[in-house]
Amino acid sequence: MVKRWVKFSIVALLILVVGGVIAFQAISTSFSGRAKFDFGAGGTNASSANFVQRFILGIQPVSKYSSNTYSGRFGILEENVYAVNTTACGALNVQNAVYVLNQSVNSSGTCFNITANNVSLDCSGYTINYTQISTGYGITANGYNNSKIQNCTIVQGRTNAANSYGIYLLNGNESAVERNNISTSGSTSSDARNYAVYLYNYKDSVVYNNNLTTSGRRDYAIVLDSNSNSTNISSNIIKTSAIYSFGVYDYKS
Repeated sequence: MVKRWVKFSIVALLILVVGGVIAFQAISTSFSGRAKFDFGAGGTNASSANFVQRFILGIQPVSKYSSNTYSGRFGILEENVYAVNTTACGALNVQNAVYVLNQSVNSSGTCFNITANNVSLDCSGYTINYTQISTGYGITANGYNNSKIQNCTIVQGRTNAANSYGIYLLNGNESAVERNNISTSGSTSSDARNYAVYLYNYKDSVVYNNNLTTSGRRDYAIVLDSNSNSTNISSNIIKTSAIYSFGVYDYKS
């Protein structure tokens, strides 16, 4: 698998031919992402039903392409991506899958656990109400890369919980947290430490265009912990009424 970071103009679509392999490079000016070469395309006017394009407004199907033209929206092509509809909390364990939430969900502790690389979760605006009984996380991944979490409303269910995070990514790299609404709360008399987005030893990621709200004591909106280096944080709305708290807290990163 050959990967390249790419930047594009919205008015142009560049198609490369490398070793007989057609590669797309196209993004709107407001989006940066990862392009993957298409090892299955060949000839001209080739079509594929197994590709999706990652687009700033969501995940759209790719239609038809050829060696010099492309019929469809600007985006990033990735091979072998599977769409999975989900209606309950659980493990997201299919590599290259795009999980689409079809209804709001509740969890006594942790809701979604990402256990594969290249997993996307699109909540379609539905709500994840997590840690209603015990300590847990709305969405977590430990040791996996290239996750994408978008369009989720994530709410901490139990207001007196501690050490419960909306999104918790650790020991990985190159993920995106985009266009989510996350709220946490906790005790004001003792350290609750309920973070909206917590990256621990998680590098080269993007936290973009989220609405993050925290309250309690030491409830930070975004935490970069232990070498969570090269994180791009932009266009977020952060509101915190928590005591001794920060919108963005950088610790050893």
